[in-house]
Amino acid sequence: MPFNQTINPVLISIGLVEIRFYGIIYILGLLGLLWWLEKNKKELGIDPAEATLYLFIGMIIGARLGHCFIYNASFYISNPLQILAIWNGGMSFFGGLVGAFIAGYIYARKKNIDPWILADRVVVIAPFFLFLGRIANFLNSELYGKITNVSWCVYFPGVYGCRHPVQIYEALKNLLIFIILVSLRNKSWFKNHRASLFSLFLILYGSLRFIFSFLRDEPILLLGLTLNHYLSLLLLLVGIALLIWSGMNGDIRKTRKRSKR
Repeated sequence: MPFNQTINPVLISIGLVEIRFYGIIYILGLLGLLWWLEKNKKELGIDPAEATLYLFIGMIIGARLGHCFIYNASFYISNPLQILAIWNGGMSFFGGLVGAFIAGYIYARKKNIDPWILADRVVVIAPFFLFLGRIANFLNSELYGKITNVSWCVYFPGVYGCRHPVQIYEALKNLLIFIILVSLRNKSWFKNHRASLFSLFLILYGSLRFIFSFLRDEPILLLGLTLNHYLSLLLLLVGIALLIWSGMNGDIRKTRKRSKR
């Protein structure tokens, strides 16, 4: 039976101040990342609060710039001050991933630790917050899918037709990735090969998002595929290449043996 999405995305409204579910997700993400790094600080040799700050700022900047220059570059080049208007919405997963990786790399080099090991630890918790983020997208009635007649289609406010709830599909996709990474993180091969979990995340996310992008209501770019198809395919290919590298050169035990000689 079709569902009418009438849930208010604003949790609390006091005068001109609104507390939205989307904002709460970012706060939970910040606190969750801090908690996770606190649990892994001895292994990584990091200051959890400092590392969280680097990663979170990198993610925010990357996500915003990614949205502006991947999806609507001409508008933001003509209106550069709108780049700062983050309250109007517009964050890109792909940009956020790149931003967080760059920030993590800078922090790892500053602390003289292996950036790939840091990436492996951080990426385990990331899909859970991506799961929550897609739920927030659903509540915001944004990033909906194509018109369909499936029995579970959703009517979004101000949007024509009953749509695929792609936000829910992708939320479940992210939850599945989270479960897989958590299940594998202590397995011998993944624990002893740098970049292994990070590359697996790229492969899983890229391939699954490629599939679900067929259901998103987005303009075709080339050969029947959208921009998100090509970005997802790029993510998949990078993940495969990185996993091959991890298998050939990423064994932490061999590196430790060489360093002791």
